[in-house]
Amino acid sequence: MTIPLRRSLGAVRRRWLVILVPLTFAASVLALGGSCADDSAPLLRPIAESADATSAAVSMPPILLPLRPPAAVLSGVPASNTAELENAIARSIDLMMEWLGVRGNELNVEHAEDMEWASSCVGINRPGEVCGQVLTRGYLVRLIDRFGGLHTLHMRQDGSAEWAGEVRVEGVVIAVDVARAVLTVEVSSIPTEFRLVSGSIQMTKGPSSLAVIAPMFLGTSIELAFDANPAGEGPSVVAWLTELP
Repeated sequence: MTIPLRRSLGAVRRRWLVILVPLTFAASVLALGGSCADDSAPLLRPIAESADATSAAVSMPPILLPLRPPAAVLSGVPASNTAELENAIARSIDLMMEWLGVRGNELNVEHAEDMEWASSCVGINRPGEVCGQVLTRGYLVRLIDRFGGLHTLHMRQDGSAEWAGEVRVEGVVIAVDVARAVLTVEVSSIPTEFRLVSGSIQMTKGPSSLAVIAPMFLGTSIELAFDANPAGEGPSVVAWLTELP
């Protein structure tokens, strides 16, 4: 059968229109989208490649940590002791909040475990202190502040606790600033400031709180234990101190 030429050309023209119209529309949409992207949205780069990445990291405020510890802190603790350890952790946070003068959300738990101390001094053997030689069950709780400073408590089962101090040094008192509650101690020939806080303990004839600086003569030889300042700067804070003979 013969198809008229005019009819054949018309069919071909319609086929090309069916193909070209969608392609033309799609190209227009892509061009429009590309134009909008170029005009209104900057090219996104990973933070690591940004020129402002360093300054942004420096200007960020310190992160306040959650009050209660993650479940992983309690891993390996017998189920029967978990509740007791959780109570010890909560009490440790409350005590250290008071002793350091910080908020609870500035402290987190770095480590916690139940302990059996070899004496009534719960593992903190200060010079001149008499310790009852009796096994004492309790807990060790190590807290961490928002600047990474550690603060360790040795606790008894009755809830009483001793602030251990992360570092122990010996030195000679060379200045006392009552207004700032700061002692300047010469440690290995280097004058070093230490701040007394409400939880600091001075060992004399017996433990006594150092809410204010107790009378102390210049030239007194002492041993003290201290933690990093929870403010991230300034003098280290005294956990305890005792006079040496």
